[in-house]
Amino acid sequence: MMAFVTIEDLYGSLEMLVFPKILREYSPVLNEESIVAAKGRVSFGDEDEPKFLCESIVPINTAASKEKTLYICIPERNGENLAVLSGFLMKYHGNSPVIIKFADSGKVMKAPEHLRCSLSSPLFSELSEFFGAENVIIK
Repeated sequence: MMAFVTIEDLYGSLEMLVFPKILREYSPVLNEESIVAAKGRVSFGDEDEPKFLCESIVPINTAASKEKTLYICIPERNGENLAVLSGFLMKYHGNSPVIIKFADSGKVMKAPEHLRCSLSSPLFSELSEFFGAENVIIK
């Protein structure tokens, strides 16, 4: 599935084409009234108006959110725990780094770049409900 999105700034608006692969990756940040930075190229076809062909999208968070990190402690390093955590992080995709501690081994790892998150109340609530509030810290 492909999306046609209208993007605008203080100077005007433009239609942005988001191809299926890009849409799957960035759909969590494509919401009405979202403030994002889009990277891509402009296509000047036979149409009257140019089209923006999207290659990537990054949500623009407040400066405070960008500087903070999500620390989470999960019971053990297994497929189920990591799958659940990855699902939450992809749902709330953003720019903030994530540090994961495994309670059973004490090992700590930084989550891959594609699992960076947007530090929001809904994410914090969902992680706290699933893993326990004492295991979710933002600082």
